[in-house]
Amino acid sequence: MLIRTAGHLLHRSHGQIRMADLAAQSYLSSSQFERQFKHYTAISPKAYARIVRFGSLQAALLVNPSIRLADLADVYGYSDQAHLIREFKSLHTVHHAISLLLHRPILNFGKMKIGAIS
Repeated sequence: MLIRTAGHLLHRSHGQIRMADLAAQSYLSSSQFERQFKHYTAISPKAYARIVRFGSLQAALLVNPSIRLADLADVYGYSDQAHLIREFKSLHTVHHAISLLLHRPILNFGKMKIGAIS
């Protein structure tokens, strides 16, 4: 199995597949799988799985904003609601910072404009 296929499996499982299972399906040891995944994606498969799970969680919240966090925690494999909240805060901050860097939005505060330096 190619690393691309591993990425597809991570997306289909919403980031909830065990890394050992991905490595086994790739016919690689866990350490070889992690090295190859990092080589092609620049992040570890576990970090990628966290990002995918976070994206799935965000999508679920957009579809149903009134869903209980405890239910989301259960569906997306978090140990409890507190774990989900910690993960959300951690990844949301990183996601927001990356988004700001990539998209370089200009924020308009009255007459003062703040944006990325070109």
